[in-house]
Amino acid sequence: MRSTKEDVRGLFDDFARACGRKTTPWRTVKGKLTGVIGAWHLDYAPEYGGYVIEETVNVDGGVRRPFGEKRMASGVFFRAMQFALWSPLNRKPRRGSRRGKK
Repeated sequence: MRSTKEDVRGLFDDFARACGRKTTPWRTVKGKLTGVIGAWHLDYAPEYGGYVIEETVNVDGGVRRPFGEKRMASGVFFRAMQFALWSPLNRKPRRGSRRGKK
């Protein structure tokens, strides 16, 4: 399956929203750019292997990689986000289902 940058970006936005994260890492405060702490952004570097998610950790723009340092090619990254979003483990139980009951 071929995934374009637009496909990956759109799915990343859905994934971040589902996780309750903002996707804008910078904002302007009193004319100065400031990092949005806790915001996720998608870093892409094809020469190093592809995509990785970064999280802003301070107002100066420091980042960490909450899902690890390993970059993924676009198709692999796309399928990993699809799995995380639409996995049966993440769906709410249907009304009347026995899942979650003891």
